[in-house]
Amino acid sequence: MTHVVWNDTIFPEDFETEWHSIMSTFGFENNEWLKDMYDLRFDWIPAYYHGENLAGLMRTTSRCESENYFFGQICNPRCTFVEFFTHFETAMDIQRHEHRRNDHDTRYIQSKTWSDFIAIDAAITKCMSKSHDTVGDVQYYEIKGFKQPCTFLFKVQYSKQEDGLSISCTCKWFEQFGILCRHIFYVLQYDDITEFPRRYLHRRWMRDVVSNGSNHCNIRFDEIGRNSEIDKVFREIVVSNEYVVNRLVGDLDELCRYRDHIKSYIDKADEVMVAAPERFADIGGNLEKSDSMIRVPIKIRTIGCGVQKRIKSNREIAIQKSLKIQKSCRVCGGKGHNSRTCKDKVSSNAIGSSNAI
Repeated sequence: MTHVVWNDTIFPEDFETEWHSIMSTFGFENNEWLKDMYDLRFDWIPAYYHGENLAGLMRTTSRCESENYFFGQICNPRCTFVEFFTHFETAMDIQRHEHRRNDHDTRYIQSKTWSDFIAIDAAITKCMSKSHDTVGDVQYYEIKGFKQPCTFLFKVQYSKQEDGLSISCTCKWFEQFGILCRHIFYVLQYDDITEFPRRYLHRRWMRDVVSNGSNHCNIRFDEIGRNSEIDKVFREIVVSNEYVVNRLVGDLDELCRYRDHIKSYIDKADEVMVAAPERFADIGGNLEKSDSMIRVPIKIRTIGCGVQKRIKSNREIAIQKSLKIQKSCRVCGGKGHNSRTCKDKVSSNAIGSSNAI
């Protein structure tokens, strides 16, 4: 039943045939729950969604689990309202940083070759042509897919037109998920097509699917401040530049002319920009140059700041004492004591006092 219910390669007629076969084989004709599920088959069986655009579709459970996982990393039920918003802003900053890092990788890292694409590999190793007919300019193929739950053949219709290739398959994989199926790749390989058909590359798989412009840009404004008028002009520049680049990306000559036009403003921008020392001097009110040398200020320790020395262990203290040069006693010449604590002096004084008595 799993191979029949969750199979997105079979047609509704095949599903109904297989379903009734399973019901009669295992005696489930009178099962009320299975009857109710069969009556709702148009709403949940993948076989009835052929041709429907499901690319990027996320199930409700997946969306909830993703939300719970995200918020579970930044807070817990014991967080206060202020703590939650503090953690939330931190999490948003992390997501923005990840988004900018992905944009950087998209622009400057070379993507993998199409030979690593699983559908192309399956077309080579898991597909076989059963028949091939030509009617006028249209070619018809019947493709058998190995290790697939269905047993019928997939029909591929293929033709070469003035505006490019036209190809379709009865499995409707491209219409559902926006990616060509293994059966179409088999026909393209069979006809020795080396260039991927541009019309079958959706924008969602392209490098420019996400706008390069961002509300959280890395451009920093100087002390002149940032007001609503500057924001408006800045957004217009970003949007216009992105629009022009996207329109000219297919024409290398025009794209180079636009690049040279932008670069011509670099020298002009350097001339208009105010030098940093003069700007800071204007802000500080000191417009005259001075030969005075600014020295490093003397560091003063404030009261209660503590001692900037680590606590030494008894072993370390003993080692440091053993390494010190010890003075000799003037009475006996020994070390580790002085003349006042010398045992010989104490004993001699004791003897002298007893003789005096």
